[in-house]
Amino acid sequence: RPRRAAVAVGAAFFAGAGALAASSLLGGHAPPREESSPPPTVVAAVADATGLRAVAGCIQDGQDCRIGGACCNGASKCYVKNDFWATCNMTCNGVDSEGEPWHCGVWQELAVLPALPADFMGFDCNSGYLNWQSGWSEIKKVWCCSKSGKGCPMMPPKPAFDCAAGFESWQTTWDSNKQAWCCQNVGKGCPQSVEVQTTTEPASSTKANCAWEGDDCSKSKCCKRPGFLCFAKDSWWAACSNSCKQLRNADDSGEWSCEVLGGNAQAHKLQRSLSDPAGTSLFCFSVVTPNGVVPQGVQTGYEEMVIEVQRKLKAGIFACDGHSVHTGEIAHLSEWRSIANVAIFVKVWQDVRDAGDYKWYDWTVKADVDAVFLPSRLKAHLTDLSPPANSAVYLHNIDFKFNFMGALEVLSKQAVDVLLENLADCHKHFGDEGGEDFFVKQCMDINGVSHMVDYSLLNDKYTEADGWNLADIDSCAGDAVAFHPYKGNSSWRACLEVATGQHKTSDFVDCEHRWAKEACSKTSGKEHLPTDGLGYGLVGSG
Repeated sequence: RPRRAAVAVGAAFFAGAGALAASSLLGGHAPPREESSPPPTVVAAVADATGLRAVAGCIQDGQDCRIGGACCNGASKCYVKNDFWATCNMTCNGVDSEGEPWHCGVWQELAVLPALPADFMGFDCNSGYLNWQSGWSEIKKVWCCSKSGKGCPMMPPKPAFDCAAGFESWQTTWDSNKQAWCCQNVGKGCPQSVEVQTTTEPASSTKANCAWEGDDCSKSKCCKRPGFLCFAKDSWWAACSNSCKQLRNADDSGEWSCEVLGGNAQAHKLQRSLSDPAGTSLFCFSVVTPNGVVPQGVQTGYEEMVIEVQRKLKAGIFACDGHSVHTGEIAHLSEWRSIANVAIFVKVWQDVRDAGDYKWYDWTVKADVDAVFLPSRLKAHLTDLSPPANSAVYLHNIDFKFNFMGALEVLSKQAVDVLLENLADCHKHFGDEGGEDFFVKQCMDINGVSHMVDYSLLNDKYTEADGWNLADIDSCAGDAVAFHPYKGNSSWRACLEVATGQHKTSDFVDCEHRWAKEACSKTSGKEHLPTDGLGYGLVGSG
């Protein structure tokens, strides 16, 4: 009975998670849905004439206090449950009345925002965002948090061990788990022969024994699925879920002790290595779906035409050290109205494994056909990141949703090895719903693949609000590694030429005056000249 209950709970949870993986037609992301909620408004603290902190309203006990402001009850603090909830309360005991665990860290309060000059024009909240925690002033953090939701306080980390307690006798009193954690995270308790590396979670070998939902986790005391905890039913059985309340409700007896035996396989952020960085050779592949589903206004079969443009220009994946093109199948809409393409890409990854070409290169890149991808820029980014050699690592590519959009997936050879080894198991438990990018990310995370962060890799229009134009090439003037989506010969070529400095956006016709199938610029303000022939959007091209 508990086994069946855990399976039901896991399936229900991950069906919901599929909504996060909104995919585009054949491998990207669907246009932003109208029901998507904007980031929560953050109430900024301001200073009144006396210099004392004033807050627009206060937070009642039981209300979400992550938006900032003081708790109305002076005896309460803003206690964190998880990444998605924190509330004002007088105490926090680690587990609530429903048996659900709480982090119990205190949410950091916003700094005081002093009076600003009358002619103050505001801060550029995109400038320096990759290093906002150490590079921004406190004033800029508070201002940008209140205006754009960027630079807001993060959930405080909760250490697994108190590395100060008993440190004077750590060699004889600390067990191996505490020694390993304190050595890796704070540099205490390390054997003299061990080189300390800062990490955020145990090694991948630890995850191999963690349990899926439906399996007994009483012995491993850990769960494969991110966000799940191992809850005890009794002395003989425990199951993984994101809520013990759900386990109780799904079990006819409802008799669960709900003792938390262990955590879940969280993501592992890897630190750079200046002494032994990975190489930068690239194996790149794309998937072409003949006559696949296309958005309104896009020519059917565009992928076959665009990949031929790339081949002739020796651009995109054809500028990598090695490449391959795979044939995909037509995807279908999932119940969440996203493109369910997991099964298609499971087959593609199996083809990559069978061919074996990726093994000869340091990195494997899956690039969507409609992504204007610049391999030389990726190599420069990899050099700057300096991932440790021979590490299973992939790159978080964009500051949006789950930080890994499928237009540009960058994995080390060792990460691909882990993914392929666990592909069938992940497919069995995750199923086919949702997008392949979320599937790939989850499969790597739970099996010990580390990640590094470079949100400047991908510029994707699907992260923007409504109103963008598929043919507009203005964003291609940026310094991203890839620009997405460009679903036509003209727009793909024009974006490449703007990105590489061959043309400026002002050389192209304004989108208000473009002819059919042309690239355009929303900011050029230009119309075609009488002498212009049918081209790809250049004004004065003859």
